[in-house]
Amino acid sequence: MILVEERTVSKDAGFRPVFRSSKKKKPLIFLVDDDPFFLLITAGALRNAFGEKVQVRTFENTAECLQAVTQMPDLVILDYFFAPGEPDGLSTMKEINRFYPQVPVIIASAQERVDVAVGALREGATDYIKKDERTCERLKDVVRALLDVQREEEEEEKESKKQLRDYIVIVIFILLLFTASRLSR
Repeated sequence: MILVEERTVSKDAGFRPVFRSSKKKKPLIFLVDDDPFFLLITAGALRNAFGEKVQVRTFENTAECLQAVTQMPDLVILDYFFAPGEPDGLSTMKEINRFYPQVPVIIASAQERVDVAVGALREGATDYIKKDERTCERLKDVVRALLDVQREEEEEEKESKKQLRDYIVIVIFILLLFTASRLSR
């Protein structure tokens, strides 16, 4: 068992995804793993837990993920090891971070070596999650944090728009008073 195994991502831990647009309602999550069973179970668990609140896309190789990353996912959950001849998770994460540094990438691996987890975090991973019987629960926690951040940002945006509207009304009122006083002279 390793120390990072119990670590979860939260908005308090610096997990601040940049959303594609304020009009977007559902966070887009990429699951990338060469194990179709892991993809099926994990995507199913996320869809069952969050329903229509999230959109989950799965990829069995890193090349497909890299082609699709232009869609600006809100989160990429990426396996560490892939089939021989295919780039590993760290290489793929570095490529994503190079072109889309605002996209958080979580490395998920069965690796129990602390140096692997620390290396992934040093190279730019938002978090490292060890694959075990609690993987789906940990990923649900990450998605809950993602949804919380999205909800907070939407509320902040609404409040900013309301303040702007109020400011515009005040400015218009002052201009009308000024114009009325100039006309009455």
